[in-house]
Amino acid sequence: VTHKPRVAIVATGDELVDVTTPPGPGQLVDSSAHALDALVREAGGIPHRLGIAGDTLEALAAMLATALTYDVVISTGGVSVGDRDHVRAALEAAGVTLELYKVAMKPGKPFSFGRRGGIPVFGLPGNPVSTVVGFELFLRPALLAMQGALAVERPRAPVELAAGYRKQAGRAHFLRAHVVRDGARLLARVHAKQGSAMMSSMIGCNALVELAAELTEIPPGGTAPAILLEAV
Repeated sequence: VTHKPRVAIVATGDELVDVTTPPGPGQLVDSSAHALDALVREAGGIPHRLGIAGDTLEALAAMLATALTYDVVISTGGVSVGDRDHVRAALEAAGVTLELYKVAMKPGKPFSFGRRGGIPVFGLPGNPVSTVVGFELFLRPALLAMQGALAVERPRAPVELAAGYRKQAGRAHFLRAHVVRDGARLLARVHAKQGSAMMSSMIGCNALVELAAELTEIPPGGTAPAILLEAV
């Protein structure tokens, strides 16, 4: 693909309602699909939100049949191991060969990738922050590469953390943070709330601070690499 890729966005989950519908008990607003719409546009693609598929194999299969007529498919939710998470089964039934499932990262572990012919199919977690982080790490570079871009990665730079941070070993962590320049230094303040469902934690953040999988603690003033989401 050298033209602007047409990107199908499929949200999944009986609990989801569109942003135009007030959520009732047990319901959640589908913020992920709207975030993806904006992110795809920013990366040069043409987003097409196909709607919300219910948690049945039949509903997912019907929507995927339409989605697979586009250049790229993105689904959100339904890629974990819950009894009602049918996305993997629906993809396999549609002839999509899964090449990757689960990444040792937080947020965004239940990420998947597959293909049907030349159509790439990305499965993102349902939690909105996981969706955004997964897009930044995997989909944005892919969309830019499909358009012939030579530089597909966002700038990276070492930053100094204002406060320490602890984590368990085993997964890389991508922390939402606000980075400011202080002379030759870049100072990062990590958002206090790092839950993957906390979309509000993205407000005011302009970087993702990366802590390696084997790392368990970084002290105040410690240095870590960061993905800069905007110029600092």
